[in-house]
Amino acid sequence: MKVNLFLLVGVFFLLVVPLTAQAVSMPEAVEQATLALAKGKIAENPDKKIIVQVVNRASQQTDDLSRRVETELYKSLSKTFPRFELISLSEAQTGVNLAKVLVVKGETEPKSALVSLKLTATVGMKGTLLAQAQTEFENLNKLNKQLVAVLPLEGKDLSSGQRNAFSDAFQSAIAQSGEYELASSAEVAKMSPDQIQKVQECTRDECATIIGAQLGVDRVISSTVSKIGEGRYQVSAKVLGVKDGVILKTATADHQGPLADLKPTLLKLVAQLTNRQTAGLGVEAMLAAQAQARSEEIAQIAAEQDRVKKAQLENEASWREIARQAELNRAKWVVIDESLSLEKAIAEADALRAEFAATEKKFEAQWKKSQANLASADKIEKDPFETQVEFKERVQKEKVAQALRKQNQKITYLSQKIEVLEPFEQRLAELSSKRFTLPEVKLGASLGAPNAEKEFFPLTISLGKKSWAGAWPYEDKEKARTLWATKELITVQAKAALSEKGKGKTGYKLAEAEVLHPGLALKTNIPLETPAPFPEIAILNRLRTELAAKAQAEAEAAVTLKQALSRGLVFHQPKTNLIWPIGIEDPLKKWQAAIDYCQALTYAGFADWRLPNKKELESIYQYQASNPEGKEVLNFVSDVYWSSTTYALSSTDAWYVDFSNGYVNYSYKTSKYYVRCVR
Repeated sequence: MKVNLFLLVGVFFLLVVPLTAQAVSMPEAVEQATLALAKGKIAENPDKKIIVQVVNRASQQTDDLSRRVETELYKSLSKTFPRFELISLSEAQTGVNLAKVLVVKGETEPKSALVSLKLTATVGMKGTLLAQAQTEFENLNKLNKQLVAVLPLEGKDLSSGQRNAFSDAFQSAIAQSGEYELASSAEVAKMSPDQIQKVQECTRDECATIIGAQLGVDRVISSTVSKIGEGRYQVSAKVLGVKDGVILKTATADHQGPLADLKPTLLKLVAQLTNRQTAGLGVEAMLAAQAQARSEEIAQIAAEQDRVKKAQLENEASWREIARQAELNRAKWVVIDESLSLEKAIAEADALRAEFAATEKKFEAQWKKSQANLASADKIEKDPFETQVEFKERVQKEKVAQALRKQNQKITYLSQKIEVLEPFEQRLAELSSKRFTLPEVKLGASLGAPNAEKEFFPLTISLGKKSWAGAWPYEDKEKARTLWATKELITVQAKAALSEKGKGKTGYKLAEAEVLHPGLALKTNIPLETPAPFPEIAILNRLRTELAAKAQAEAEAAVTLKQALSRGLVFHQPKTNLIWPIGIEDPLKKWQAAIDYCQALTYAGFADWRLPNKKELESIYQYQASNPEGKEVLNFVSDVYWSSTTYALSSTDAWYVDFSNGYVNYSYKTSKYYVRCVR
């Protein structure tokens, strides 16, 4: 008992005692904390799935900082636990056993210049604690963010209730963007711009900066709603520097309709002010729409009785679930404009690429599951009243249908995957095309004597021992003369562009030199280093090539059929989708020779002909019997035709159909009857 008690105490400490890690940067902190978690019992969990969720400790919501930590944690866990499948919380809500899955939850708590991060690993959402880690990292957001006061929304057409509600919504949306650190709303509420304006006799902007100075903030955001017509309003906002009163940023958005519906317009305003494409107002609507779509899909799947169609619906729903998660993540992307710094662009690209890799991995994992799901639904079972020969014939026919379903499923999968990943590619391309000024890089520019024949100046850019040759073309000779005479006034700026660094990381290259003459307003750009393209773009191109090839094959088959139909080479039997050759003579053959003949037949652009089974042969006779025009086109001989169906009680006999009267019987396979193939 003493030994057992000692073991129990040891296990208790292993499971419950926190594992700690410390690092300066966020990626290092997350990596060390993940390694600390690995010392627990995570690897022994039989359910090889991990849900990752990081939230702000105070709000229990995923803010901008938590999202970046979650992205880094996802990468770190993928590397530390390669045998585990990492899934999002939204995926876990559809078909995952929440009682057995491993949950790694993180909580961030900004503390001045540091951020505290606590990680816990549990079995289930609230199950056994396996391990935990506590760490801190440098709060770059705190160091870089400006303290901002958001003043109440102004507008004489707003009621008191509307003003308070919209002011709260506006401030909340700005806070959720993570772009600014906001001053206490309670302290801001104590200030009265109207009262201050009366006492100080200041303009609206001057009053805003006075309020900001009293609150001790760096910037102030003021906003106004103005009526510009019947049912038409303009909402404007500006960011003011408190020290000098300079307007740092402005934003305007038009609103049409009642003021009660002002929230979406405020969202547009917030997007402009905070460099965010959407804020909490839009995400809520997106979540509601996704929940509605998900419910409709579940109802459709539940109502479907055909197991193959049900499997197809389940597969498509699983791919759309990945798309929904990607849509939510895109809602948090920052706007790419002139305010985006090189450092933020690199961080944004790294997060974007990690998200791309995670999304692609989810698609690949789900594709394997989808194939298994469809294969299970496609399993062909023998009917107790079905002969072995009939079963084999049905299997042969079903395999053709299965191959078509797999092809269609692959096309649907590739289309969905490309649709989800394309916004990542477009965003990476947008980031790659942006140029960032590097004031710390001092380039030299040397203008050579003009080439009068070709109308350009040779131009050399230098950096230390490196140099690049270029040309400055001109059209106006008088300006060119002045440029040459005042070439000492030429200035040059280094411009950087994002570049693939390797191992999923983003760096930058000295992409070009911007050379200008301020007095003449002349400018030219000289290319320097070539940025390495992001591999994600090549991945999308490969997917597009694969999809195009499959779509092309499908289109070619359709064109071939259309051409064959238009040329009167084949006949398409309604309802059955069977294709019958016409215009060629039906030969007389023994049964096995008939089988071989059809398999070897190449006609009307197709090489997948076969001998029809008994039911198919009966169906075409019945069709032409009730459709005189079809009978004339098909032109069957009024005689006996072989089917591929062997007579169950005798392997030496096979079924036939007499096209003179529709009589169905069997005969020796050595008999010679007419042959009409089908596909």
